[in-house]
Amino acid sequence: MPLPEATRLPPTPPTPPIAEEDVDLVAGQMRLLDLLRGRTLDAGRVQREASQEAFAAATRKLTNKMRHQVPMEIDNPFDPSALGLKEIGNLASWTVSSCKPGCGVEALRDDDTGLFWQSDGPQPHHLNIHFSRLVSILSIRLFLDFEADESYTPTRIALLAGTGYHDLIPFASLSFEQPKGWIDVPLDHVGGGPDGKTLRAFLVQIKIVENHQNGKDTHVRGLKIYARDDRASRGLEALLGEAAEEVPGKTKARKQGSGMERSWLLEPDWMSEAELR
Repeated sequence: MPLPEATRLPPTPPTPPIAEEDVDLVAGQMRLLDLLRGRTLDAGRVQREASQEAFAAATRKLTNKMRHQVPMEIDNPFDPSALGLKEIGNLASWTVSSCKPGCGVEALRDDDTGLFWQSDGPQPHHLNIHFSRLVSILSIRLFLDFEADESYTPTRIALLAGTGYHDLIPFASLSFEQPKGWIDVPLDHVGGGPDGKTLRAFLVQIKIVENHQNGKDTHVRGLKIYARDDRASRGLEALLGEAAEEVPGKTKARKQGSGMERSWLLEPDWMSEAELR
């Protein structure tokens, strides 16, 4: 019996060559998929960053709103008139080493601590308070807020004073970790006045030496300078006496006024030689 012939498979048809246009099409589709995938990842990242920024902005807004409802001054009340003091910053010329637009001296001098001076230059940052006459300063106060400013918050501040830029002498050095509120600059060893706690100078310089987390620029939200208010210490009777002194014929009132101590700006003994110890 003859054996069946071996089953033969049909020959495999030859693979048609892939056209160069098809290769380019596939490569283009792969690049498009990669691009779309990258854009999706970038969009997700941007969306997350935007959400985080919006959350931080809402937190800052709520914090500022609460701060305005309960001012920090309530926690640390300071009534200069009750202490016989007067703020004299308006009698000086203020300059800063640098500032962002809208965040200069005017913002620093404003009573609203929501405003601030923001530097915009190399360290150290400094601001100068230059008086046209020799003044006797009894108190200097700074307002800092770590919660609002974070890396913009100063951690080291040096204070200097003198008759001009050529003879500035350091009289105080301050260090902070997370300051919040009004800070009194110690004047215990400046050497002026009967108790040695009166700073006599034409020029006061505040130098920001270092910021939190090595921040580049700085925020200072308030700076007040106080001198003795002689009008407040003399009382109403003295004020009436000075008013009568301006009226011709009031010789008695004039004599009383001439024997009284002048106001702080006209105090003759303040024009003595500047001295810092």
